Amino acid sequence: MTFAYPGDFERTAYSSSFYAQIMNFGTEFTTRAAKYQNCWDFYKGEHWSQQSPEGFDQITVNYCKAFVTKLRRFAFRSPWTTAFTEEQKADGIDTWVNSVWEENNVKLITNTVADFGGIFGDWYIYPQWLPSTDEDILEEREANPFDLKIVALDPRFVFPQYNAKTGEMEVCIIMIPYQDFTLVGNSIEVEDKIYKEIHTKDRIFIEETNSKNEVIESRALDNPLHKMLIVHGICQPQAGSYFGNGIVEDIMKGNQLFNEKTSNISDILDYHAAPITIIYGAKAKQLERGANKIWAGLPTSAKVENLSSEGNIEEARDFLKDIKSWMHELSGVPEKSLGGERNISNTSATALSIDFEPLIELADDVRFYFDEAIKKVNELIIDIGIYNKFITTNLKPPDIYKQKIDHGALLPRDRSLDLADIAAEINLGIESKKGAMERLGVRNIDTKLKEIEQEREDDADFEARLEQLKQKYTEPQNNIPDAFMKNIPQTPEQEKARKAVNKNTVVHGEQVVNEQIMKKS
Repeated sequence: MTFAYPGDFERTAYSSSFYAQIMNFGTEFTTRAAKYQNCWDFYKGEHWSQQSPEGFDQITVNYCKAFVTKLRRFAFRSPWTTAFTEEQKADGIDTWVNSVWEENNVKLITNTVADFGGIFGDWYIYPQWLPSTDEDILEEREANPFDLKIVALDPRFVFPQYNAKTGEMEVCIIMIPYQDFTLVGNSIEVEDKIYKEIHTKDRIFIEETNSKNEVIESRALDNPLHKMLIVHGICQPQAGSYFGNGIVEDIMKGNQLFNEKTSNISDILDYHAAPITIIYGAKAKQLERGANKIWAGLPTSAKVENLSSEGNIEEARDFLKDIKSWMHELSGVPEKSLGGERNISNTSATALSIDFEPLIELADDVRFYFDEAIKKVNELIIDIGIYNKFITTNLKPPDIYKQKIDHGALLPRDRSLDLADIAAEINLGIESKKGAMERLGVRNIDTKLKEIEQEREDDADFEARLEQLKQKYTEPQNNIPDAFMKNIPQTPEQEKARKAVNKNTVVHGEQVVNEQIMKKS
């Protein structure tokens, strides 16, 4: 089961031949492709469609990129993990899935899809099984997690088609434009090509065309999993659509207006930065230039002054502040979260949570839809592991796919205060240990509880063995006669005489011997 790897191609604007093929898919696809490209331009800082004339400023303050980066860093500040059931662990499912993510750099993929989601509103992951092509090696070696590639696809090059009745993806087209460089003699020839994959649940069609739309290579592969191998994730839902909504789409108009007004203010300041002298009733040759010059001999009706600004710069600056506030309100990213001086030394965790509530709510949404898509990716990873005989299990769906994605806390917390509150609740009987672990952000809670229980059993066994040793060396030796009782006949008469004598072996400074006891008796 070998699937072609799209590769890291140069991401350029749509070429004419590429856009022509998109138009063949329908107006829905062309509209979305244009939106994606516009969002991508704003994210890269290309906010101006035309170059301004010389002497006029074009200021670009890229809030689009700042907002996307802030959302990604806030929502995924802690690495996420996948929790499996004990039955799955017994079959090695957790080992296989975690090994695949580790080999594919889970942090890099998470950051990539989070940025794609913030920019376009959509992101795609393509799990590809790419073992060696050497059949001799394949026959002798076992499946390696490194052979399973997790690829984050650029949404501008992915075109899924959904069934309106079932809501499921039925067809997905990956179409990636790239340039092929060929060395011919002492020169390099460049040719535009398009790599295309058409995915269904049963077949994968691969095709490569040149700039003339001529097919260079074409082949078809069976899909043994009988599932769509492309997983579609979203940043936030868009009502009435299978596609998501990102941050850039909401704020790029405001960012554009902000840049325009900032550039206008900059032009005004540039105009008045170098003073312009206006002369009334005189000629310029009658004046002496310079900072410390005295002008004299002018007609009585003459007047000389510098051009001053009559516009209200303060009102323009207030309007810029309003635009910036609108962008923060529309995106859900608080202004304070982007930096600046903040007095938070005495701010409680509750007050800080309320202060960042819009961003927390946004990050919760992003995590929820991220988890839904990652679970589907993990299902494909499990299926590929079973198909390649790395996993042997008797579990059936849905038990084989049960999983939970765990994230860390969104805001930093004072752990000592949390522990004190939770300990008080446990003592009052209003909180369980499992609930306490969930609130503290402990991952793999069931496994952790079993570790704690096992440690308690080990400690109890150790204490029991220690107590046995103490009893062994401290119990009284009742069965062993003392030095006085040793070798003494135990007749009634002798016992009576023994009681009459001080048990102490020294009586009036003389040692009591057996003969004296006999005489006494």
